[in-house]
Amino acid sequence: FAAIYKINNNLNFYGKYARSFRAPSWEDLNSSHINLTQYSAYTTIGNPNLKEETGDNYEIGLKGRTSKTDFGISGFLNEYTNFLDKSNKTGNTVGYNVTDPTGILTRFNPRRVVNGVIQATEYQTRNIFEVQIWGVEADYKYHFSERNKGLSFTASASYVVGENKTDNENLDSVNPFTAITNFEYTFPNNKFSASLTNTFVGTPTVSKTYKKGQEDNSNNFTPSAAYIPDSFLTTDITFNYKASERFSANLGVYNLFDTTYYLWSDIRSNGITGNDDTA
Repeated sequence: FAAIYKINNNLNFYGKYARSFRAPSWEDLNSSHINLTQYSAYTTIGNPNLKEETGDNYEIGLKGRTSKTDFGISGFLNEYTNFLDKSNKTGNTVGYNVTDPTGILTRFNPRRVVNGVIQATEYQTRNIFEVQIWGVEADYKYHFSERNKGLSFTASASYVVGENKTDNENLDSVNPFTAITNFEYTFPNNKFSASLTNTFVGTPTVSKTYKKGQEDNSNNFTPSAAYIPDSFLTTDITFNYKASERFSANLGVYNLFDTTYYLWSDIRSNGITGNDDTA
């Protein structure tokens, strides 16, 4: 359900409500996977007892424009029951007694090998009974001359907070604060354009469980904090050519300054503990 109120010719206020439903995937229910390398050791298992996820989703916002600007800001609140949360440690480790023709065990992280047996962290999708995710998103565009001609500036930002209400912890699956700025110039013939984009990604807010990392004295693991990536800034330059409605081409130099960075969505599910560059 959605409603929109026209404040004036250039400004609208809107509100939305949606009821959501998500069934567990076949992979979540049934599949398993084993990964043993010199850098990581983890296994995933299915969870046939998963329930479907349901949610109530609310959103309010403002959208507007003037002769040279477009802008919007919105806030949302999503409340979930039986939230499907992927890449959760079960608290178990699984031992794999493997042959070693390539000498991989000698290069393996020492805390992952006990008496010649590789210890793998076990992951599984689980239901979290009560989850709340809320956030604010904003975007702005300024046209220095005419709309869609010449130079323009665009900025957007997204701040999201996820809370596991059942365990009173932060939700690890929420991405950190992100802000993007873009300068774009469209040449007079409307066929060529160039853009300069900067993307800033903040440090993720993690749960107490994730901070604690992998600790299991029964198999001589050494306690360590799971890796939390630093914030980063990347810069991209792209050039675009639009010959017609049916043909276009672009050339880009991405991550111009060769910044080393790690995506939170990748790091949190890679089965590695430790806080150094190797991990």
